[in-house]
Amino acid sequence: MKKKGITLVEVIISMAIIVVVGAMIGSIFNSSNKILYRVDRKSYLQDLARTVLNYIGDDIKNSKNAKTKTDLILAGNILTVDDEDYTVNNLKEPILYILKKDGSKFLYGKFEEGGVEKVKKIDLPYTKDYKTFNVKSMEIESKLLMNNGTEEKKMMTDIYSINISVTYKGENKSYNTATFIIKEDQKIR
Repeated sequence: MKKKGITLVEVIISMAIIVVVGAMIGSIFNSSNKILYRVDRKSYLQDLARTVLNYIGDDIKNSKNAKTKTDLILAGNILTVDDEDYTVNNLKEPILYILKKDGSKFLYGKFEEGGVEKVKKIDLPYTKDYKTFNVKSMEIESKLLMNNGTEEKKMMTDIYSINISVTYKGENKSYNTATFIIKEDQKIR
């Protein structure tokens, strides 16, 4: 008489097949998670850089005047802009000075607090922080162009090149953009 049932060898073989199939499915999920993590990190870096670039670009576009670090003098904790002195503590490097059309003044700069560097936007004279940016570094360069016009009048245009270096979970990326301010017609002497 023959017994019906599963032998021990059949059970071991079926368990081995299940383990192999499970390992294959696990490696597929693991590799897709790594890809998703990388895409998420790059997306975060791009969103952060785009947000900062748009924020600063809007400030520059809506300003009456803007000056880059080459026009700003920092001695200790005293910042000098157009012969005006401001006390700014923990400022490591001024980046951009903005004079708004309503007369308010702002400074973007690298600040050091507790051994950590931060890029911030503050008001001048300093009373509060307006924004702290999660960026590694920020460089803003200004170029002045003169458009074609008559001999007496030419349109003045400032071009600001903004370079941002952002860091997220050990990965660094750099992004840049250009922003323009078109000033009123000015007489050229």
